[in-house]
Amino acid sequence: MMNNVQHLRRSQFIFTYGPGAILEGKNGPVMIPSLNDGLGNYFGIEYLEKFEIKDSRLSEFLRKNKEIDGTIRLFSLPTNAALSLDENRHIYNTWRFPRWKICYGRTEGGHQNPVLYYEREGKGCPICGSRNASATRFVAACPDGHLDDLPWKYLVHSKETGCNPEYFHWKIEGPSIADIIIKCPECGQSSSMRYIYRKKFRCTGRLPERSGLRSKESCELEMKILQRQSTSLRIPVTLTLLKIPYKTKLDEILENDPEFRGNLRGIINHANKENLLSDVKQNKRKYYDTVKGSIEDMGYRRFCEHVMGFNSRMIADPLGDEFRALREMRTSETLSVGEPVKFSVDSQITLKIVPVEKLKLTTAQIGYYRSPYLKKDENSEIIPSNIVSTGEREAISESWWYPAFESMGEGLFITADRIAPESSSLNALQEWDERKLIHDEILRQNTPVSPEFVWWHTLSHSIIQALSLYAGYSSPSIRERIYTDSGGAGGILLYSSSIGDDCSMGGLSGCASESKFKEIWKIAMNNIEFCSNDPICHQNRISDGNYNGSACHRCLMLSETSCEHRNRWLDRHAVLGD
Repeated sequence: MMNNVQHLRRSQFIFTYGPGAILEGKNGPVMIPSLNDGLGNYFGIEYLEKFEIKDSRLSEFLRKNKEIDGTIRLFSLPTNAALSLDENRHIYNTWRFPRWKICYGRTEGGHQNPVLYYEREGKGCPICGSRNASATRFVAACPDGHLDDLPWKYLVHSKETGCNPEYFHWKIEGPSIADIIIKCPECGQSSSMRYIYRKKFRCTGRLPERSGLRSKESCELEMKILQRQSTSLRIPVTLTLLKIPYKTKLDEILENDPEFRGNLRGIINHANKENLLSDVKQNKRKYYDTVKGSIEDMGYRRFCEHVMGFNSRMIADPLGDEFRALREMRTSETLSVGEPVKFSVDSQITLKIVPVEKLKLTTAQIGYYRSPYLKKDENSEIIPSNIVSTGEREAISESWWYPAFESMGEGLFITADRIAPESSSLNALQEWDERKLIHDEILRQNTPVSPEFVWWHTLSHSIIQALSLYAGYSSPSIRERIYTDSGGAGGILLYSSSIGDDCSMGGLSGCASESKFKEIWKIAMNNIEFCSNDPICHQNRISDGNYNGSACHRCLMLSETSCEHRNRWLDRHAVLGD
């Protein structure tokens, strides 16, 4: 049993795996099923509420974005320690996938040449009976999120046929994938992987994490063959929000107690001030003084408007709320900042460097998408791939539950009122302004990629690389947050976090001094001015069909754990001003 158990961290599940992902297990690849099928009895209201993460901003934002008619709640995956289970006990079930196997006949009395066969329950190789076979590396996927085994019978014969072999011969005639030949033992028909890779076939509509071996949906798209470890096979969609301090005690109550917020809205619709205060005093006495004081300060009419519009206001601009909280240097149990330091870049730009000594974040995986090829409409315009939700509805609570985790950390907040008095006159920034590119990420969906955003994002990547050299952090451990507003102000939050109640040792926040940041800035600017791939990299400029200007893996691009924008919207020219 121990050999069948594989341990994953909660952060790994959210950032890398999750339902619909293929996990390379100890005994071969497996499919991570949906939360309901994977957790089994642990996906019940008792366990979900035990491990619930209360974050109203994130839950409400998800509900609005996903257009779900119901409540969205978050939970962290249970651990063996939290459930008082032995480390060798599994918590999350998996299914074998893909089911097509290659047997090389290594057992005594086995066959000489490899064979390809479909693995059936309780059975091994149809020739030698061995179960010591390897899963094929090839699967088929479509941009709507469907995934399935390859239809080998159709691919080998190129048409429907009366052949129904238990296996196919698998011949390797050279070093490349194209040199693999698959042959039918009944009719002798064969096809090479070079031919099969070019073959198009209709999508089966299967979501293996939800249906397993069961029914299939209808899908009009074509499937493309991919290798099961391809990075484009499953790209997780995550959402992270900071826990920001509240402006008033009333806001803290309204956000942290959704039930009270709902009751208060109901009372406002049917009662006057005296009845409202009486009801709060009787049913929620601990909130009475705050509610009464808020009504006295705001007036009853403004108080009612504040409560009724709280839901919309809470999720209207999550990034803007974070940006304002950091610029106003608010402090609470979840966010603590130190004294800022001013750093003059030149006569036009002065940065404010703020040490963030403590911050708390909630990260949820809301879904994933598959990108085997670009989906286009009749006008050849690219259509975004469909996001498959990872949330599951629990019957008793009638709520949708999404996997998430909380983390604590520290970092650096760098901001300025404007990046330049006349940034639109700079060539590169003007080029970006003319492109009218649109964000497709969930927090900024359908908002333009502004020149200021490109400037800050490029600077963020360069400073992360500089911090990895100066502060001793590996660049993949530092994450970024890019902020801009309509007034031209912007900023970046560079942070490192880990699951638990402890922050890191101050390696990032400790860099918020003029002398230290001067050295960091020097390294960062050197990264932008010079690239070992120049002049090729420097000659690139933003153009139609591209996401970047001058940016490559030698100078700016980071690992996927650091960049929340998948290494897009980068341009050295934007910072250099040429």
